[in-house]
Amino acid sequence: MKFPIVTTVFFVAMAKETTAQNTMVKMCLNYDNESGHARSDPIINQNCASGHVHTFYGPQNFHPNTSYEDIRDTNPRYSSSPYRENQSLYWHPSIYEVVGNSDGSTTYTRVNNLDSSTYYRWDNTVSPLAEAFPPEFRMIAHSNDPRADEHAANRDNMPIRTECCNFGDTIEDETCEFWDRVVLPDNRRCDDLGIGFAFPTCWNGELGIDNDHKDHVVYALNGRFDGPCPASHPRRLPEAQIFIRINGYDSTDKSYMFSDNSDVFHADFFNGWQEGKLQEIMDNCQLDDSEDFGYNPPCACTPDDQFDSRFLTENNRVASAVCDVDVRELIIDEATDVTNTLPMGSCQGPPLKPKSWTDIDNNTFDCAQTPTAPIPAPTAPVTPPTGGGCVDQPLAFKNKSKQNCDWVAQKAQQRCSKNWKGKRLSEYCPVACGTCDDAPAPTQPVSPVATPTAAPVAAPTGGDCADSRSFKDNKGKTRNCSWAAKKAKRCQLYGQHCPVSCGTCQTTPTQAPVPSPTAPVPSPTQAPVSSPTSPSEPVCYDRTLAYRNSNKKNCSWVAKNSRKRCDLEWEEKPLWEWCPSACGLECRECCEVTAWECEETQSEAVCNAAFETCTQSC
Repeated sequence: MKFPIVTTVFFVAMAKETTAQNTMVKMCLNYDNESGHARSDPIINQNCASGHVHTFYGPQNFHPNTSYEDIRDTNPRYSSSPYRENQSLYWHPSIYEVVGNSDGSTTYTRVNNLDSSTYYRWDNTVSPLAEAFPPEFRMIAHSNDPRADEHAANRDNMPIRTECCNFGDTIEDETCEFWDRVVLPDNRRCDDLGIGFAFPTCWNGELGIDNDHKDHVVYALNGRFDGPCPASHPRRLPEAQIFIRINGYDSTDKSYMFSDNSDVFHADFFNGWQEGKLQEIMDNCQLDDSEDFGYNPPCACTPDDQFDSRFLTENNRVASAVCDVDVRELIIDEATDVTNTLPMGSCQGPPLKPKSWTDIDNNTFDCAQTPTAPIPAPTAPVTPPTGGGCVDQPLAFKNKSKQNCDWVAQKAQQRCSKNWKGKRLSEYCPVACGTCDDAPAPTQPVSPVATPTAAPVAAPTGGDCADSRSFKDNKGKTRNCSWAAKKAKRCQLYGQHCPVSCGTCQTTPTQAPVPSPTAPVPSPTQAPVSSPTSPSEPVCYDRTLAYRNSNKKNCSWVAKNSRKRCDLEWEEKPLWEWCPSACGLECRECCEVTAWECEETQSEAVCNAAFETCTQSC
């Protein structure tokens, strides 16, 4: 079946051999977890088991007998997709840890809880122009397809790659080893082992239904996503690159393998985009042309990009992976999680179970956990153990300051079990993960709220004093009480939402009163911060800014498009901290910014005093 061409293409031979990379748009879709694992392949065979186990991302609809309409119409709460408008299904051979046993047998343990991303790339300056994947489109690609590795020599523009990265204390300390192919290397320890695989972009107009699901797409003549297409495939699709990350990879005492036991990697894509949405994004998404970014420009087109894009709606009810017991009950009855023999062979082994559902709902799976509401924080205030040992610690997962315990709490079910520097994130963030009963006490608690040594804070009978599950700060961002409790001035601003965490409940236990979170206030003259000394001096003043080291991108530049630019980040601070006046912060907010700057060099007590002095002028 051919998908009709919309506009006649005259320029097959005119595609650029080399394209200025700052004309590329990259959209990043980051998946916190898989949607499941099964010996299923909805593209190749709808009637019996696949030749090997696959790991799926996107809808929990991955029974072999699954149609385009099934995945497109999946309720987002039954999908691991981060955005509601994209219910595409992606899959690849599952990854296994392999350990030889003393009795001569072998144990295969499936690697679960993978981080993955799908990156879409296109360039609207090359011809033919890229078109969105049409309805019903599907494709399979292999790492040994012609020209798949054509561009492998350039590490910065390597669409198929493996990287073993180890993180230091800062991003600059990160070290990575690279391969120009997909490989599961032996004798390596990696904080993250990343595998990138890009699909072809040149297309002949067919949907991939009536052929071998492969020959309707080919890689460009130079292997690039924007390279010239052969005359047999004169149309262009956006490049879809899947990137899989194995957290805590260690092959020093075991090996790893793909479920098909092959050195040739492959991946499958089944389009499930809301019709018209991807083309809308490709036509209108703003690109960052400020410099040459190579193959990896800043992520664009999603709500958290630097341009505040509004094409997509975040899926706040991301589903976890379908449990193995449900897969065995509803798809095929065989063990794929831990086994001494890998299930292999197309249409071999246990018979496929007929699909027993049309639309997934709460009754489809017995044990798959689908959140009933967004999870920004624990559902109830967590009572710290005696001694105040249960507090969230400083965290910058993968050296990204945004990936702190507040970030963990937003999707606790998926993120708390991830590992960082030898510990689960639940050990860094016991409050965010609701694991205080079994979390080890941190060596350096960071909460500024002093906790009693004799007894924890107890809410009065009847629940009159309880933390809110979440609230909006004065920038409109969703926050939780673990965030508020980390700084005394946050408790002053938002204590009404967090009376337990901030220790401001009117009723307190008789065993031990809770000290006020506000430290003793020294004389205001001790505060060396630039807070106003008289009502005539401004509280809100802009700092010296050179965003991305460009002197032109100062606070005046921010003010010209403050709605989009104030939330950009530079040197790990949002631009509204650099330019509070340009971004229209209120007086009390500006005082908070001043106090944050104070804390970089001064004690909390001194900075609290400066904050108090500053707010008096408001």
